[in-house]
Amino acid sequence: MSMEKVIAWFTHNPVASNLLMFMMIVTGLLSLASINQEQFPNIDPRAISVSVPYLGAAPEEVEEGVCIRIEETLKSTDGIEKLSSFANEGLCTVQIELTDDVDAAAALNEIKSQVDGLNTLPVETEKPIVSKFTLYKSVLRIALFGDTDDRALKELGKTMREEIAALPGISRVGLSYVRPYEVSIEISESDLRRYGLTLDGVAKLVRASSLDMPGGTIKSEGGEILLRAKGQKYYGEQFENVPVLTRPDGTKLYLRDIADIRDTFEEGDLRARFNNQPAVIVQVWQVGKEDAPDIARVTKDYLKTKVPLLPQGVTAQVWSDEAAEIEARLDVLSGSALLGMTLVVIVLTLFLRFRVAMWVAAGVPVALLGTFAVFPYADITLSTMSVMAFILVLGILVDDAIVVAERVYAFEEMGYKPTDAAIKATTEMAIPVIFGVLTTMAAFLPLIMVEGRMASFFGVIGWVVIFALCASIIESMLILPGHLAHRKNAPPSTRASIAWNRFQQRFADVLQNWAEEKYRPFLVKCVEMRYVTLAAGIGILIIAFALIASGRAVFAFFPAIPGDQIFATLEMPEGVSVEVTAAAAEQIEAAADKLAAELEEETGIEDV
Repeated sequence: MSMEKVIAWFTHNPVASNLLMFMMIVTGLLSLASINQEQFPNIDPRAISVSVPYLGAAPEEVEEGVCIRIEETLKSTDGIEKLSSFANEGLCTVQIELTDDVDAAAALNEIKSQVDGLNTLPVETEKPIVSKFTLYKSVLRIALFGDTDDRALKELGKTMREEIAALPGISRVGLSYVRPYEVSIEISESDLRRYGLTLDGVAKLVRASSLDMPGGTIKSEGGEILLRAKGQKYYGEQFENVPVLTRPDGTKLYLRDIADIRDTFEEGDLRARFNNQPAVIVQVWQVGKEDAPDIARVTKDYLKTKVPLLPQGVTAQVWSDEAAEIEARLDVLSGSALLGMTLVVIVLTLFLRFRVAMWVAAGVPVALLGTFAVFPYADITLSTMSVMAFILVLGILVDDAIVVAERVYAFEEMGYKPTDAAIKATTEMAIPVIFGVLTTMAAFLPLIMVEGRMASFFGVIGWVVIFALCASIIESMLILPGHLAHRKNAPPSTRASIAWNRFQQRFADVLQNWAEEKYRPFLVKCVEMRYVTLAAGIGILIIAFALIASGRAVFAFFPAIPGDQIFATLEMPEGVSVEVTAAAAEQIEAAADKLAAELEEETGIEDV
């Protein structure tokens, strides 16, 4: 079926064009209601992590026995750009960054097979864990604070973390600004001398009594059975019965007899305060395709019921809300898009009949909703990048409809019936319009072809523009002609419509006069002095590049966005105690409280 027959069929059957428009609107609205929102699309870090537990081993033992051997095994593997290893007490972590041209899934399988086949690791190590590195996006930071001790705050924070992680749509919750638990064992020098013990010897006995050790495997008819001795101790009371000496008569001296054993925290300077009180921070993350606003809403609903149940003197408050920032930025971009569409309508009404202008302008939201309809199938979210793409393509979307509508109007002025004018004009403009759209698509193809970590970041812009242009072609070729052919074309009868027609005519006359008397002579001069025109264009281009190269015209892919938080960094001389640093930090807190009170008095805004 030829293009002309398709256009004629939709033009003669307005029900079909209206049904097509209705389908684009409904599917777009349904998709828009279910599309996830995020600040930026997920970026594939293209990194793989290898973790090998080596319980009880010092960092030096971990490095020599595990990290170096894994590095030697993987360094010749194809597709690895960078290899980094970290040796901690009881754990080796190796991070592998992949090149852009290698398939991440294939590289993961290859690295996993090589690490699993490594038989030179110490027998005390556990099975290596090989996984693809995943980036997490912060959604909420919740400050849990109050006038209580560190242990109570940490336990409340752990409970809150577990409860939030159990909420629907949330898979990762962290707890920060908490010190690790520590069992403090203190033995006086006199007790050591009395029983002929050494501190190093007692330490070895304590270390040996608190280990999870692999015990090998037993083969059976049903397969292999893994053996493991679980002896790891976590609390002070579990160490009380560790024997440190066996006397000749068979009696034993236990650790509790010579040591002061206490459950405490590791020494360190990691502290957090919120509203001048000790605090811990519960951080909620967005993982994969989870929706940030939904995560924030569910978590805030949980806090409304949780805060009244906290012990007296302890409360919780949202400190940082990334989801609100995402929605605010998307609202700004959406407002810009709406403003742009409004300006398009205003400009259209200056040149076209009001009804024609309205149908042309109506094609913009139809094309946008048609684009939203394919978002779920293209794995595109509503992000800063996708909304920016809509703003880029907004002015282009209306071009197709303007060309078709103006040509229909011209044929009507020649005496054609509205239906015949719509068919003839649309058929005549179909090839130029389609090829014009194809050239625009070609300009955005490089963004789709970007590979590596930034593919999903820039590819969104290209795909959104292409989908929007395709929707615009459908709207201008199949939907708009039917609307223009069957619109009411009555002459203006009201005072307002007559006045508007007069204004349009005057505006057209002024514009035509300017084009004939000003622009046309200037254009003729430019053509006659083509070498001067070319030189002027090249000169302007050189000046533009010079401004960028000199730094006078600053280039930034994203403009600096003002934040809603103020950060103060305090750096003390080396060797200063934690107490002195804390006292200095409290002075900054006092100054911030004073400033907040002044701003609240001036603006009336609380929680400054």
